[in-house]
Amino acid sequence: MPTVKLNIPYRSQWDPDAKDHFADCGPTSLCMMLNALGDPINPDQMYQYIGERGASEYTSFGDLMRAGKSRAASIRQRSGP
Repeated sequence: MPTVKLNIPYRSQWDPDAKDHFADCGPTSLCMMLNALGDPINPDQMYQYIGERGASEYTSFGDLMRAGKSRAASIRQRSGP
């Protein structure tokens, strides 16, 4: 199978615009995908769409799906290869 390199901008959950929560891996990953689609949102802003939670409270896959859809991203859950 050939290797495909996607043009996804790198973000870190330790970036200055991801400072409001400690469990930012999901929101940061979603931001990378949205940034690749031209949406300039950052992890701290993403919580407007996920919903506020404690600094260490995790984000569920459902939270990320709803947040992505609210940013007009076409996101769907898929299982299997």
